[in-house]
Amino acid sequence: MRPTLFQANRMLAVVGSMYSFAASRGLVAKGVNPAIGIEKYTEQGRERYLSSKELARPGDAI
Repeated sequence: MRPTLFQANRMLAVVGSMYSFAASRGLVAKGVNPAIGIEKYTEQGRERYLSSKELARPGDAI
C-alpha cells in the first residue's frame, strides 16, 4: 500500500481497532494485535477549501 500512504495508515488503524475490540470481548487473547509496533507512514498536511457550489449544498438540503 506504499503508493497510497494515507490509506495504509487508515488500514493500520482499522486493524488495530478490530483486534482491540476483539480482545475486550474475549474473542482473541489480550496482547495479540498485529498492528502494534508497525510504524505509520508520515503524511503531508492537506488544506482544501469548499467551492461556492459545495457551500450552497447544505442550504439546499435544509
